[in-house]
Amino acid sequence: MNIFFENPWWIIFVGIILEAYLGTLLFRSGRGLWLWPMLAVLILMVLGVCVERLVVTERERVEMTLSQIAAALEANDLERVLSYISPNATPLRRRATWVVRRFEIQNANFYNLKITINRLTSPHTARAAFFGHVTYRDRQKEIPYNYYSSRFIVDLYKQNDSWILSGNIEELDGT
Repeated sequence: MNIFFENPWWIIFVGIILEAYLGTLLFRSGRGLWLWPMLAVLILMVLGVCVERLVVTERERVEMTLSQIAAALEANDLERVLSYISPNATPLRRRATWVVRRFEIQNANFYNLKITINRLTSPHTARAAFFGHVTYRDRQKEIPYNYYSSRFIVDLYKQNDSWILSGNIEELDGT
């Protein structure tokens, strides 16, 4: 059911197919009567896209959390970065503190995101796998290169209405 609320393209695709079919009927019959169903399909298509935009699924919330973490890293805002990490995840909090203090993050982004939500746990948990890329400047000028890229797998849990990093992060193929 979430597929209906996570991607507007299926609504647009179906709407275009129906409009093309109704347009063909309009063209073949030459009757303006077919304009009313075409208008109805257009209105339903617009309403469907609006509903899709208004409904925020858990996957979209996890993606927004990861985007906010990337934005906090780019702003070099340690307090904001730590607000997305569980207070019990001491090693991850220590590492995040070291990274933000040691490096000036210039760009942080991720792509090829795959999210799995587990609603059977309490609290709900999620696992996100993605490729992350960070460009930075070493404040101590000891590292000659200025980028880091890796595949990450992170675990999150739902706290109230937001998602928090649990501390379990796997890095694969770091360069």
